[in-house]
Amino acid sequence: MSAGNGTQAQDLNRIVLDYLAKKGYARTEAMLRLEASDSGISVEEKLKNIRETPDAYAHTYTLLRDWVDSSLELYKSELRRILFPIFVHSFLDLLSLDRYDTAKQFYDMFMKDHEDLHSWDVKCLKSLSLPSHVNEDPVAQQYRKNKYQLNFSRITFDLLLHFLFENISNGGTVIIQLINRHVDIHIVPGRPTLSTSHGILNEQEGITGQLLDRGEGQLQPVRLSHMPMDKEMEKIVEMDLEEEDLMHMDPVTKQSPSNLLGEFRKAHPANAEDAPSRDYIPLPPHKGADITAEVEAVKDWSKRLHLGTRASLPSVCMYTFHDTNSAMNCAEFSPDTTMIASGFQESYIRLWSLKPDKKSSSRTANEPASNSTRLLSHSGPVYGTKFSPDNKYLLSCSEDRSARLWSVDTKTALVAYKGHSGPVWDVAFGPFGHYFATASHDQTALLWSCDHIYPLRVFAGHLSDVDCVTFHPNSAYVLTGSNDKTCRLWDVHRGHSVRVFNGHTKPVTAVAIAPDGHTVASADYDGLIHLWDIGSGRRIKTMKGHQGGIYSLSFSQESSVLVSGGADYTVRAWDVLKTNYSDSVSGSLAGSVVTPYSNTDADAFESTAAWATSPDQMVRLNTKQTPIYQVSFTRRNLCMSISAS
Repeated sequence: MSAGNGTQAQDLNRIVLDYLAKKGYARTEAMLRLEASDSGISVEEKLKNIRETPDAYAHTYTLLRDWVDSSLELYKSELRRILFPIFVHSFLDLLSLDRYDTAKQFYDMFMKDHEDLHSWDVKCLKSLSLPSHVNEDPVAQQYRKNKYQLNFSRITFDLLLHFLFENISNGGTVIIQLINRHVDIHIVPGRPTLSTSHGILNEQEGITGQLLDRGEGQLQPVRLSHMPMDKEMEKIVEMDLEEEDLMHMDPVTKQSPSNLLGEFRKAHPANAEDAPSRDYIPLPPHKGADITAEVEAVKDWSKRLHLGTRASLPSVCMYTFHDTNSAMNCAEFSPDTTMIASGFQESYIRLWSLKPDKKSSSRTANEPASNSTRLLSHSGPVYGTKFSPDNKYLLSCSEDRSARLWSVDTKTALVAYKGHSGPVWDVAFGPFGHYFATASHDQTALLWSCDHIYPLRVFAGHLSDVDCVTFHPNSAYVLTGSNDKTCRLWDVHRGHSVRVFNGHTKPVTAVAIAPDGHTVASADYDGLIHLWDIGSGRRIKTMKGHQGGIYSLSFSQESSVLVSGGADYTVRAWDVLKTNYSDSVSGSLAGSVVTPYSNTDADAFESTAAWATSPDQMVRLNTKQTPIYQVSFTRRNLCMSISAS
């Protein structure tokens, strides 16, 4: 049971006394009975007397915070999480009592404790000033009508109880009342570990639904399946694949070992319910090259290595660029992995060919290699490059506020796209090659088509630089990651934000969407990776292991494995499907409920660092002190990676 709203004073006393007796807090129980019976004053009346003191909330909050800060490091991270709901409801209580000056003083004193982890809520609370605001403001009502969810280990929970009841006459009663009314503390099995970080919000922590969409209204419907193929093109592709199957058919079994037609139909199911309509995003008519590319893609798909278990770890092919002197800003593989494009601080792009050089055997030792070309057109450092899906074009973006389209065949700049008012940090081609998106310092992302020099959509809503951008596999949505610590999913057709993913406490440095279109991965400057379910907007889990910023993310073709690379000189593979949680019985200050998950493995520490690694890490591959600029899976599930020294 839980002591909710409407609990009478005697009921609260009885619940607390019964709990103390059950848990063996004999001394504290006796003290509380003495307090409750002293002159007939109940705990509720004593709470009322404390509230009449203007500084009572500041005193009790300070008392709790000082105790938390003086606790052992092993327990401090968990204990700190109780401070935020106490802060929120103390502030709202003071406003409800029409003590704005005291409430403002309380807010100013303690708001900095929660700016990093709860910046949106802290900002919203600042605008409240009247008792009526508590009943009208959506954020205030969200906290008043829903209990704040927390997860504590048994030891941490008992430590908190002991502190509160030892300080029952010194403000502990106020905190007990706030917790019983507004907080549900779930007891999870295991002991606290140093892997529990105050710097991230744990899964299921907080108010139900509060991380879905801050201030954006109702959660909007999204269509996440692949866009249906043009019917005429689909028929031609099926005919070509059927011919391929017939060519390789076994004369005895009358079956093709590859079954390309079956693979194609499996990847393009008919009448998917949540797929966007074909006319939702205008696309140019298909060409013969598109049919050929689709046939080749199906062939690659049929030959892919299946990943997802420890017996099938991804293979990683690493290309390392030496002596770049930190001048390389970005690097990108072409979809067919025959080229690499890199952007440099000196305003140029270097395009490398990975095809074997037939003349290499006749070249003398003093002759330079000719497998790279320098592309000149930008007037500032180049921060992003991206190949088109057909490998014919290259996009680049720069500090000069422009994006440029290059011909891979002629090695010349074709178009300059100018629309941003600040440096452009990232650029991404859509899956069909017709559209592309740019992310900029001006806090916006822009949607373009290759045949227009002006942007088609402006995606505005981030509060700081938009640092990274990518397309959804069906081309109907664009995903952005920002320095404001959030990711947003934008509807290409309407130009509106349909999802806001909150939870990072550092700038978002990389984003990726799984090929199945239902999962988002985002990484930040602290080396944390969050997985999100796009449909519900909820975070699936957090994966820890990197000890620095993450620069690149990529999903395997089955969406079951995620590969990441970054500043800590490692490439890491993560099991996307593995969950670390199990159901268990838990308790609150006044009873017990069921918790949705348990602590992560307490012993999952890496031998070389104190930063814990979550158990869904499949493998860690180290470079020789070269940061990872790019990781990407090929259609056959080979992971390609680029590092530079």
